[in-house]
Amino acid sequence: MKTLLTFNYGDFKSSGTITIYYNIFNYYMKIAIPSHNRCELIQTHTLPLLQKYNFDFDSVFVFVSKSQLSKYLPIKKKWGFNLVEGKDGILNQRNFIIEYFEEGEQIVEIDDDVKDIIDLSCLKPIIDLKLLVESLFEKTNGLWGINGAVNPRSFRKSAFGSYFICNTFCGYTNDKSIILTIPEKEDYERCAIFLDKNKEIYKNRQYAIKTKYWKNEGGIDYDFETRKKVNNECANILFNKYPHYFYLNTQKNGIVNPVFRSSHLSEK
Repeated sequence: MKTLLTFNYGDFKSSGTITIYYNIFNYYMKIAIPSHNRCELIQTHTLPLLQKYNFDFDSVFVFVSKSQLSKYLPIKKKWGFNLVEGKDGILNQRNFIIEYFEEGEQIVEIDDDVKDIIDLSCLKPIIDLKLLVESLFEKTNGLWGINGAVNPRSFRKSAFGSYFICNTFCGYTNDKSIILTIPEKEDYERCAIFLDKNKEIYKNRQYAIKTKYWKNEGGIDYDFETRKKVNNECANILFNKYPHYFYLNTQKNGIVNPVFRSSHLSEK
């Protein structure tokens, strides 16, 4: 988003007009990265990704628990981002991010283990991530996202609707009244809350997140079976709370995932 700024100047010897195109997008957009016990990983994934696409690190905020502050301080000094003492646990951390920023601010949440954003039309890294983010905020004042995994079959027409938006990389206009309550499924719950509030959800399905879910060290430090148990319990809680939006699907490995009943906006 570019705004035309015009300044008049004058003195005894000269006068005239200076016209400057100023990108206000970098001024008000904030990037929030929740992180835990991933001091090395964040430096090989998300931080280099943001650097690659020329994001301003003055607008990058890394949220860690109190116990992690001393570990992340050297990284802050190296990369120049804002280090924020947040909360323990990813659910509490995401709620803290909402509370930390001002009402109406445009927030990009991105996890600490994102390797790149892939253009599914050619299966290559996106050319200009900043331009994509800017265009998505121009598209909606609600919640936006992209495909959660690199799968060419997911490349479809982008649209508004009741789509799943993965917290791994998403954006929204901050609404402090939103409180997430379901761990492991807080991204599904965020979508349901936005729909309940008659807020827009927009999914750009040309692009996808390149990461390794449940495989990178650090973060939520569960073994697979424990995390599967927690995941499935939370999936059932979500379904019982929002049965009008979701049904449950069980994968071959026993993981239960919610699925939106319809890709169309629900009328309440």
